[in-house]
Amino acid sequence: MDIRKHFLTSILLLIHTLYAQSSYDGVWVDEYTYNWIINNESMGNYAITNDYSWNNAKYYPNSSLIIDTETGSFFSPNLFGCKLEKIELEDEIPIIFLTKDYETVGYQWKIQLFIHEVSDCMIWFDFNDEIVGQTSDFGNSNYWYRISSPSVIPIQSAVVNDSRIRVRTLPNLDSDTWGYLNIGDFVKIKDKSDEPYEIEGESWYWYKVESENLPDGWVYGKYLDVKESNYENSKLAVNEKISKLEKLKTLYSQSNQIKRNSQNSKIEDNVTFSDPKKKKYSYFGNTFDEKKRILTITNNKILLPFNLTIGQTESDIRENFGEPDTINKNTWLFLEGTKFKYTAIFYLNDGILTKIEVKYEY
Repeated sequence: MDIRKHFLTSILLLIHTLYAQSSYDGVWVDEYTYNWIINNESMGNYAITNDYSWNNAKYYPNSSLIIDTETGSFFSPNLFGCKLEKIELEDEIPIIFLTKDYETVGYQWKIQLFIHEVSDCMIWFDFNDEIVGQTSDFGNSNYWYRISSPSVIPIQSAVVNDSRIRVRTLPNLDSDTWGYLNIGDFVKIKDKSDEPYEIEGESWYWYKVESENLPDGWVYGKYLDVKESNYENSKLAVNEKISKLEKLKTLYSQSNQIKRNSQNSKIEDNVTFSDPKKKKYSYFGNTFDEKKRILTITNNKILLPFNLTIGQTESDIRENFGEPDTINKNTWLFLEGTKFKYTAIFYLNDGILTKIEVKYEY
């Protein structure tokens, strides 16, 4: 009997230790960067994507802490070049054991960081090293916030079914907002709340999602169409539910937002004036009138809504955006609206998308 009890205790301890090792995997940002992202909607454009053992993940250079137990990787802005040896529980406190080799002098620096968990997505570190204590990364006044982590449940795909939907830092209405998603945006679901949450008489689960330009965050289930099929094969069925007018409005508004936020994208304003007597005005260096505005997109590094990118094939366009109203030799025309008219012209060369013009008239 004692042997069985000892065996079960050892198994439980092993499971607990393994969980402790992997549960902190992810990309974390310091409090300054956290507030910077929360208060600036365009901050997603500054994130860089990198490969980790669990998946691709976004990080912010010079302000991200990265933990990857499978590869033994640990990086912080002021504590680099270290190897993650293990994460173990001692008196219920997870401890990160790090080493750094100084081969020229034959010395190995050993560091222990004690993890204090405020929540699943917020931690701070204590330490047992005077040198570590001199950095600005650690201590109980320095919090770290998780912006990317491994999936807790099998990944599912979903599409956003409404405009300007908040992505929250935690699954509740009191938490901060990372940013916003719009109708037609595709996301990957990585976690789900334990219980439904009632808002204004409706009860839905919260879903933790990975999106293109935002940290991992929580979206209320009412605003997601969750798909049981795989991520890629669900796109066509999802897009059939979205009206052409909504697609054109979303394409225009998000192209405009990318243009305003991006420092590197070649998205230019070309303005056509239908009434030469109408007074022109200038805004952020661009000239407008009250009749028409055209956005021209030519950069293939820009991911537009509905997974559109320059360089796609005709079949990709049909799958992502639908069937055009008019097809000429090298142009596809999408048109919708009466008083407020949206037009998208897709320019193709040998069946490959080379440019999109999105026009709004009123």
